[in-house]
Amino acid sequence: MAVRPRRNEEGSALVLALIAVFLLLIVSFEVAHTSRIETFITKNVEVDAQLEAACRSGLERALAILREDRQNTELDSTNDAWHALFVDNELTPADVASEEFLLDDEGEEEEQVTLYIEMFDENAKFNVFRLATRAERKRREDVRRFAELIDRFRDEWSDFDLGAADGQEIGDQILSFITRDEDKPFGTLPTPPTKKPGGMNDVAELLYIPGIDPSILWDQTTNEGETLVPGLFRFVTIWTDMQVNINTAPLPVLASLFEPKNVFLAERIIDARDNAEEEREREESSLINQFEESRGENEPDPTGGAPFTQIADLRDKVEGIGDEVYSKLAPWITVQSDVFSIFVTAEKGLLRRTKMWVVKRGESGFQILMERPVDFPYFIPPDRMEKGEQDAEGRYQ
Repeated sequence: MAVRPRRNEEGSALVLALIAVFLLLIVSFEVAHTSRIETFITKNVEVDAQLEAACRSGLERALAILREDRQNTELDSTNDAWHALFVDNELTPADVASEEFLLDDEGEEEEQVTLYIEMFDENAKFNVFRLATRAERKRREDVRRFAELIDRFRDEWSDFDLGAADGQEIGDQILSFITRDEDKPFGTLPTPPTKKPGGMNDVAELLYIPGIDPSILWDQTTNEGETLVPGLFRFVTIWTDMQVNINTAPLPVLASLFEPKNVFLAERIIDARDNAEEEREREESSLINQFEESRGENEPDPTGGAPFTQIADLRDKVEGIGDEVYSKLAPWITVQSDVFSIFVTAEKGLLRRTKMWVVKRGESGFQILMERPVDFPYFIPPDRMEKGEQDAEGRYQ
């Protein structure tokens, strides 16, 4: 009986074996790739949870600063500790109550989390509900005051600047928006189910206004991030009782407090805050104080001017504010603040999370009015960032 050659069978087996190996390699690579992706996702989820915990830690630190500030003084000004940017580049596991917060699987130290805490005085802003607070005949005047703010808040950046006419139109739109009801709707937006005005729950709702787009409401940057163009959200609020803190309010907000003929008094308020510090430093220039300063025992506060201790100080310290102007101004101003927005940014490597809280400070503690992730353009000014990082380096040396 003749024996068949096995060469063809052996060749076929070899081909099948090679195909099987090739398929196994593909499956192995796919499994390894999927495993790496899942590991990466898991790691990102872990880091995201860590950043969330770090943001919560930042909130507690901010509340502690605000609590201590109220214990030290009844006044609020730009000299207070809460006004400075707080940077923590030495965050430890204990800070977020997690033993593995900064450690990888092998127990080796990873990149540390850097925390940035920035607090804003909401009482330093214009409350847009003021547009609808007074009687109909006076609302036109309040819209004009708001237009003054719009005209000024980006004066230093001509490419982004708006005019008084823009402000007038935007103010009219905001008034229509916050007073909308089922009989007076605003565009295609849902109307309230009752006669009660629709109101607002978040400054971000200003994006419903036709004249306001994200480039106006939120921060912008120029020169590759070297210059901050502030967004309108830094100048308007919905959370306060309408009173503006004259110790913390910027010029555009102060200007909105006055009638057109008296707008120049806003700059005089700013000058009075700054010049008061210069006068104090001159009074402290005696030989004794110079000696104490040289020893580091009596260092002057370099952060800014001396605050007004009461609103009546305006009549004594600001030329041009007499009884008539003061009587119109007094109901709308204060030297104390009770509502603050807190921005906390946590960074680890290339990952970043920023959260925002609005809190009301009272005698019994803090009430959180709003909490949200910051998903809009918000930037810390470069000079403020540099100062905060320098302060942080000084703390940890």
